[in-house]
Amino acid sequence: MAMKQNGGRQLGWAALGFIALAPQVVPAQTPDLDLNRIPRTLVKEPAYRTAPRYCLLALGLAAKSRVWLALDGTDLYVDRNRNGILTEPGEKLTAKDGLFTIGTLVEADGKSRYTGVTLGLDRQYPSGDGKFLVKPFELQATVRGQYDMAAEPIFSSRAADAPIVHFGGPLSMRVFDPRLVQKGQRVGFRCLLRTPGLGEQAEATVFHAKIPENVAPALVAEFATSGGPPSRQTATLKSRC
Repeated sequence: MAMKQNGGRQLGWAALGFIALAPQVVPAQTPDLDLNRIPRTLVKEPAYRTAPRYCLLALGLAAKSRVWLALDGTDLYVDRNRNGILTEPGEKLTAKDGLFTIGTLVEADGKSRYTGVTLGLDRQYPSGDGKFLVKPFELQATVRGQYDMAAEPIFSSRAADAPIVHFGGPLSMRVFDPRLVQKGQRVGFRCLLRTPGLGEQAEATVFHAKIPENVAPALVAEFATSGGPPSRQTATLKSRC
């Protein structure tokens, strides 16, 4: 059973054990993909009006296409052609009601597209009892026309410390409140489909409402046995609400 919370990115199921993803659904994490190795330097910057804040977008499975974002008050500079230069025509945007409409970004291959890219500042979401959850920074994008992702990175005051948000990278499942259960016991758990990032709140997560209908995660439950190897059961979680 899917549940909606904090912008609609959590999933909830009543099931058993440990979550893994079916290979045909999303690729496995790449062990040698280390975002720390990505250089965080700019070639040329504009004359800012205020103290700038920075974030770096890494696009694609191998994170080889990189787009700088530099926030200057109500202006945002977007390194659309991925060359580290923020002074070129068409790279300066102005916010409207706290929202920057970045539009489409393209990987270096010229084919892989990220559409509907936006950056929201201090966006508010109902959290119950008449209260609101405020997100200082919120990035959203549709990845290669397949699914929607969002991240809430805290922009840095230095480019060298900029958070890295990885859109279109390898996906994995993060499970909340995991627990040890007995075989036959019915339990509920919450999880996120996500791609890790680098820096505070840089994790990119998938909106569950936008996951294609023909995609379903596979659950693998492993049970300890006395005097022998553990037994394993696999099930595909197809139902959703």
